[in-house]
Amino acid sequence: MEKNLIPPPAYGLSRKYDFNLLKKYGDSVFIKYGKYPNSHSIRDAAYKYAEYNNIRIATRKEKDGVRAYHAGGRE
Repeated sequence: MEKNLIPPPAYGLSRKYDFNLLKKYGDSVFIKYGKYPNSHSIRDAAYKYAEYNNIRIATRKEKDGVRAYHAGGRE
């Protein structure tokens, strides 16, 4: 058994993308496609982040990625 090991940082999808920059209504962030040009993982992460942080996030596909918008708070 090894002692005093520091665990590696978490790499969840909501941490992988910059949703934390969506502070107020109208803010947006552009997320470029990674290794695979697929918007599904980005959208899934956006909805999970929004649910956890009690906000609404709208996502729209663009040419090279997905744009995420802060769309207000949940009631």
